[in-house]
Amino acid sequence: MLKRLVIGTRGSELALAQSRSVAAALESAWPGLSVELKIMVTQGDRQTDRPLPEIGGKGLFTRELEEALRAGAIDLAVHSLKDLPVEDTPGLRVGAVTAREAREDALYSLEGWDFAALPPRARVGTSSPRRAAQAARIRPDLEIAPLRGNVPTRMRRVEEGRFDATLLAEAGLRRLGHFDPQRCVRLPLEQMVPAPGQGALALQCRAGDRETLERIAPLHDPATALETHIERAFLRALGGGCAVPVGAACVADGERLTLRVFRDPWTFSVRGDASCPDDLVSRAMAELRAREQGTLAGLRVLVTRTRDQSGTLSALLESRGAVTLELPLIEVAEQDDSIPDARGADLVVFTSANGVRTFASLLQRRGLPAEPWQNLPAAVIGPGTARTAEQHGFRVELTAEQSVAESFLESLRNWRGGPAGKRIVVVQGEQARDTLCRGLREAGAAVERITPYRTCCRAAISPTEAAALEAFRPDVVTFTSGTTARAYANAVPVPLRETLESTGTRYVAIGPQTARAAADAGLALSRTAERHDLEGLVQAVEHLAISIRGNPARGHH
Repeated sequence: MLKRLVIGTRGSELALAQSRSVAAALESAWPGLSVELKIMVTQGDRQTDRPLPEIGGKGLFTRELEEALRAGAIDLAVHSLKDLPVEDTPGLRVGAVTAREAREDALYSLEGWDFAALPPRARVGTSSPRRAAQAARIRPDLEIAPLRGNVPTRMRRVEEGRFDATLLAEAGLRRLGHFDPQRCVRLPLEQMVPAPGQGALALQCRAGDRETLERIAPLHDPATALETHIERAFLRALGGGCAVPVGAACVADGERLTLRVFRDPWTFSVRGDASCPDDLVSRAMAELRAREQGTLAGLRVLVTRTRDQSGTLSALLESRGAVTLELPLIEVAEQDDSIPDARGADLVVFTSANGVRTFASLLQRRGLPAEPWQNLPAAVIGPGTARTAEQHGFRVELTAEQSVAESFLESLRNWRGGPAGKRIVVVQGEQARDTLCRGLREAGAAVERITPYRTCCRAAISPTEAAALEAFRPDVVTFTSGTTARAYANAVPVPLRETLESTGTRYVAIGPQTARAAADAGLALSRTAERHDLEGLVQAVEHLAISIRGNPARGHH
């Protein structure tokens, strides 16, 4: 049995910390085993004055270690798995993958800023194309500048004032004892997708070295190995390396796997079964190809809905290849209102998903049971409201495709003999027009109105948001309500609006009421959706995209 084992390692503080942790784990697992570290210098360590993609990308920090392995000068090489090329080197193999320390990236600054808090046009240092591309997507106004060196060096550049912040792997910060919660902000996977394999260590040895393989077996973590296998398989499918802006994070939850990927400029997730892990990569590649060939590929679209609702529209646009920026200009404020007795009511009407959510919340706050309302037939405007109502347990019997009150009234006239003689409860926002309730009363219904929320417009956007909007330079701005149109006109400074319009930014409205509000606010619409829901809005953007692409003066980014 092997009594002495030589580990090859780079000489950086982080590489040594990682190799020492492996050595300690081996000696703990195998009492009597002697582990020696042999420090080696790689090409990536020697050339620190140029960005990694310019000097070769993947393999820069591993090649010399692999050569020493093949020559028998060392028995084992410890690598950050994210630095290791996706294809095995002939004669070598990864014999074990350790449990992750942490997979996320972190933003390091003296003030402990997250991305939203960074000053306008802040200078952020990184030499990772993946981090740079995602940072630019999150905050288009940032100045992303090259910054190489080991972890302490990059932190020191921030402390010297050369950069406002830098992006680092959380695992490296923790292994060095440098993760200071006052200065380091973990970036969730939903915001920044890490490199494939980030946070895990790869223990590489000669393919036929059975004794070393046996020694390192106790350090192998099957769950991390499965996740990182899928992440690296996605990178392999793209044919990518360090120069390609790619991120992948696979999360295992029992028998379900979720693969979140970033391939500039898109971020998305796919899900699958742990029994068929490679299907996940195929699904991700199919989704990527669909976006690359989509009807909105590369089009830049501004989404102005509330923060909670923006994601639905953004996902629809991005599934067709658009690049989105979310600028929430309105907020939904819950409010108290009297709630009539559900007994004796014939119908409950919801005119928006916000109405459903806030009505359910109002019932809960009042300590009232939802069942009497859930047992009533419900009529809603739009499939999105229908989905939300069903998720909250309401029994949807009528879904109006048009969001215009007049069209909804026509649908209600044909429902169960019409409104005459029926008691109808209408749930809508405080600022909603009286058209629906008035029309139902004129048709002979007894109408009771509940207003569990009101929509608040932001008075102004922040300097940070203004800088991001100016840098993003949207091709299209979408309005999902009259309130969003009015908020955009009021909150976005006139000079900025005029600058964007002069470079080709166009406006699209979800329906005629929104279009009228936009016109009253001085915004010249290019198109109004024919179908007055989110899908119809996306279709309107698709039609507009044809003319935008036909304009040679309008460049894409």
